[in-house]
Amino acid sequence: MTNIWTTEGKRWGTGIFAMGVAAAMSACGGGDMSSEEGPSKAVSARGVVSAQAGPKTADGSAFAAGTTSEARLKSVETTVKPAASRKAATSSVTVYRFYNSATRAHFYTSSEAEKNTVLLNMPFFSYDGAVFTAAGLPDAGLSPVYRFFNRQTGVHFYTISETEKDDILARLPQFQLDGPAYFASEVSGSGFIPVHRFYLPAKGYHFYTASEEEKNHVEANLGQTYRYEGIGYYVLSEVPRSDKLPHSGVTGAQCYQVGSDDMVDCASRFAINLSPQQDGHRSQIRPMSYGQVGAYPISSCVMDEVTGLVWEGKTNSGERSVANTYSNYGDGRVGDASAYVARINQLALCGFTDWRLPTAGELLGLMDFGRTGIRLNPTWFGVTVSTYWSASPVEPWYNKAVHFDGGSIATLHINGNSHNSQLAVRLVRGAPFTGARFAVGTAAYPGDAANNVVNDLKTGLQWRRCEEGRRWTGTRCLGVMYVFAHQDALLWAQTMSGWRLPNVKELHSLIPENAAYAMDPQAFPGAEPWGYWTSTPNTASPNRSLQVAFGAPPYIDLASWSRDAPPDFGGGVRLVKHLQ
Repeated sequence: MTNIWTTEGKRWGTGIFAMGVAAAMSACGGGDMSSEEGPSKAVSARGVVSAQAGPKTADGSAFAAGTTSEARLKSVETTVKPAASRKAATSSVTVYRFYNSATRAHFYTSSEAEKNTVLLNMPFFSYDGAVFTAAGLPDAGLSPVYRFFNRQTGVHFYTISETEKDDILARLPQFQLDGPAYFASEVSGSGFIPVHRFYLPAKGYHFYTASEEEKNHVEANLGQTYRYEGIGYYVLSEVPRSDKLPHSGVTGAQCYQVGSDDMVDCASRFAINLSPQQDGHRSQIRPMSYGQVGAYPISSCVMDEVTGLVWEGKTNSGERSVANTYSNYGDGRVGDASAYVARINQLALCGFTDWRLPTAGELLGLMDFGRTGIRLNPTWFGVTVSTYWSASPVEPWYNKAVHFDGGSIATLHINGNSHNSQLAVRLVRGAPFTGARFAVGTAAYPGDAANNVVNDLKTGLQWRRCEEGRRWTGTRCLGVMYVFAHQDALLWAQTMSGWRLPNVKELHSLIPENAAYAMDPQAFPGAEPWGYWTSTPNTASPNRSLQVAFGAPPYIDLASWSRDAPPDFGGGVRLVKHLQ
C-alpha cells in the first residue's frame, strides 16, 4: 500500500502497486606506427575530432583530396536554417576521443557501449574525454557522417560526402562501411562550428579538428607536414563538458527493500520489488572514473574521465596546501580565492593557464555518495578537507560552499557562505556549458497535454514539467502536488513506464548555477518551492535519503531527510528519463 499526501498535509489517497566485445576491439585499431605525435599532442586535446588513416589509391597517394572541402560546399546553399541546429540539439550525442599510446593514433566514438568497452578492456587507450557534439538522428538539414573501417590497417575514416563514400565502396574493397557514425551539417549556420580537415601525405591519414585554435596552430607550425583541405562538415557549437553527469557513486549493494531501511544487494528480488531503478541499480551507467593528466602526478592534477574536467590536486603543505583557506570576494584582493586562481594560472599548473573556481554543480560531481566520512575518492583525492568554495552565487554577498563530510543533515549539504568566510578551494579547468539549455518536447504521460516535458541539452536528461499530482494543461501545471514518504516515492515511480526517480546529481543539476534554488521559470513554470526526493540513499545513515530543496530553507539545497511518512518529512517527486 502506498500513502500519498498533498502539500497541504492531507492524505490524498491509497494505491496498490504491482510489483559484441571482440568487434569493438577490432574497431579501435590504431594507424601509423611512427613516433610522431602530430598536432593533437602539440596543443590542448579539446576539440580534436580524428587522426585516423584515410583511404589511399593503389599507389599510396591520398584519395580524393579536397572532395569534401569548400569547393564542393560552395556549390550548395551557404547557410543552414536555424531550425536544423535546434533539431540537432534535441537528438545530440557526445563524441568521445581515445588516444592509442602504441600507435599514436586516435579513436572516436559516439557509442556509450563502445566507449565503455574500450575503457574496460584496452588499457593502452587513454581516455581524453568528450570532444564535440553531433546529432544522433537524421533530420532535415543534416547528413550522415559515414564511418569506414580499413581491414588492412585497422583504422577508421570518416566522411560526410556521398560521392566520396560511393567512390570508396566502388574502388577500395579493404574499406568496410560501418554506417553513419553521427549526423552533421554540410553547410554553416547558427549553432554550428566547422570541423577542419588536414591531410598528412607522409603517413596517409587525415587529421580533423573542431578547434580554431588547434587549426591555426597546425597551419602555423606544421604546415610543411599537414596539408589543409578545408572544412569537412559542421557540428554543434556547444562542446560538452559536464553534459554527461557522473553517477552518484552508490554501489550495487546499496539498495532499499520494501518495509525496511536496511541496505541490500540491488540484484535481489527484495530490492527489485521496491524499484528496479534505484540509484544502486544504475551504478554502471557513467560510473565515476578518474585518470592522470599526461605524466603529471595526481598531487598536481586529476582528470574526471566522465566530464572531461581537470581538477587541481592538493598538497599537505606549501602554496597549494589543502589547509590554506581564502575569502571569496572575487576582486583579486590578497588572501582571496580569486588571487589564488591568478597565481595558479601564473604558475601554469600542469601546463594550463585557464584554471578557475568550480561551480557548486561541478564540485557535486566529485562527491561519492557510496562512501561514508569525507565523500571523495581517496585514491585520487586523498589530500583533502571537507568543505570547498564554489563560484556559484546565492545573493550578492554569498556564494555556495560544498560540504563533503558526514552523513547527517547538519553536515552533508550545499549552502551559502558570506564572502568573508575562510574556506578551502580546489580549482578546475574545462569549458562550462554555454548556449540554450532547455528545449520543450512531448512524451506520453497520463493526463498531460502537449509540450509536457523539458529536454535538458546540458545533461541529456528529459524531465516531466509537472510534479507528481499535477497535470500539464499546455501552459501550466494544474492541481495539488503529492507528498510522499521515500519508499512510496520509489513505488510510485515504478508504475510510470519509462520514468524513474532521479539520483541526487541529476536532480541537483536543475538548480541554476548563477542563482539561488528555484528551477528555471520558463522550463518549469509554477514549480513548487519544496524538497524533492532523489533515489540516492544516505549510506552513512540508511534511514535517511537525499532531497534537493528548491526555494526552501535559505542557503541549503542538498540535505539528508528521514524516510519516514509525511507530511513532516515528506518530499515531492519530479520524474526523469534519458532523452535518448
